[in-house]
Amino acid sequence: MELLKDYLASRVIADGKRLDDYTRIYFQTNEDLVSCYKNIDFQDKDVLSVLASSDQVFTARDLGANQVDSFDKNPLSFYYYYLRSWTITYMNQIYPYQILDNDYHFLFELLKQVQPKSEEEVQAFLFWKEHLKHKTDLSRLFFEDTREGKTSFLDIDDLKDVAEDEMEFHKMNFFYPIHSDSSYDIILLSNIIEWARGSNEKILCIRDNLNQLLNSNGIVLCTGLINRYPEKIQREREIFDSNFDFVDYGKEGYVYQKR
Repeated sequence: MELLKDYLASRVIADGKRLDDYTRIYFQTNEDLVSCYKNIDFQDKDVLSVLASSDQVFTARDLGANQVDSFDKNPLSFYYYYLRSWTITYMNQIYPYQILDNDYHFLFELLKQVQPKSEEEVQAFLFWKEHLKHKTDLSRLFFEDTREGKTSFLDIDDLKDVAEDEMEFHKMNFFYPIHSDSSYDIILLSNIIEWARGSNEKILCIRDNLNQLLNSNGIVLCTGLINRYPEKIQREREIFDSNFDFVDYGKEGYVYQKR
């Protein structure tokens, strides 16, 4: 990670401005994770998950995954992951709701307890320490609050067992070719494909990236949130049909399984 660059970018985002490669952070998932994941066997699987709010990562761990790596095109999600992990570990909370109210005392008390165990965690600690020092409007780092959000499996007692597991983060954008030696049994893609349906080129790139990253018979779980370009869904299916079988889960999502 590039701490100084990411910190300065986050200040720009907090000022309400736009930047390439950076966006606000998802505070909490906007997906119904119970409906999405209830038929997926995570036990002992190697998983690559979108990071975003970190809910998908924590849920996959909680459901028995062997290892969960993460990806996101927004580097700020990396720093939020550690804030979530610390909040679970030290504050006995699933979400740091006080951050949305700019409760700097909460952040001060939280950071006072943190003992970083890796270089990545050190960077996250310094990132939030700088925001505390400069009294950033923390609420503006996040998309609109969804604290009345969707159902999930997350339980604080279970999360404490997995909150501090090691996580490998990859800055990835599935709309462009990905070069990686890693392979996975399950990829949690959220609704990324919905944003690509307006471009056959992007759909092809996503398909090829997934084909490279998945083990044989591996699956990618996609969710449907915004029903973007519904008229182009059939074209998406046709493009994926060359390498994947399709399983429809209804309105909550669908699976492509690599042949």
